[in-house]
Amino acid sequence: MSKKRRNNGCAKKGRDHVQPIRCTNSTGWVPKDKVIKKCIIRNTVEAAATALSDISEEGVLYNYVLPTLHVKLHYRVSGSINSKMVRNHPAEAQKDGTPPP
Repeated sequence: MSKKRRNNGCAKKGRDHVQPIRCTNSTGWVPKDKVIKKCIIRNTVEAAATALSDISEEGVLYNYVLPTLHVKLHYRVSGSINSKMVRNHPAEAQKDGTPPP
């Protein structure tokens, strides 16, 4: 019987068991090697020019850099397809290696 994927859909490579992680979208359990990861970096202050200028004028420190919010999101495969984070593509495109449009 032929194999669909070289890594069988997991990236564990020689490990017996991997830790389960909760999906951000559906709160279901997913193995850590199978989960689709997405890192989001946001400013804590909104990007409006007035807000940034108000904070910089009122601030005591001149070269103070505003903190950013780093969030790592984990999605299961079905949830990421449903929320249109990733898309499927035909087998010819998989062999090609270029990402889908």
